[in-house]
Amino acid sequence: MKRVKCFVDGFNLYHAVADLKINHLKWLNLRQLAQAFIKPTQEALDAVFYFSVYPTWL
Repeated sequence: MKRVKCFVDGFNLYHAVADLKINHLKWLNLRQLAQAFIKPTQEALDAVFYFSVYPTWL
């Protein structure tokens, strides 16, 4: 069984969701989303990492 780690670029995800103007997507379950992309018979989701940047423009 292959182990899969998911890395999420939080800055881009946040702004992509904000641009859609569908507010309930801001509470997206990242583990469930990553789980939807793997093959459950061949892969196991090991971890989900969420990263973002410090806003230097503030």
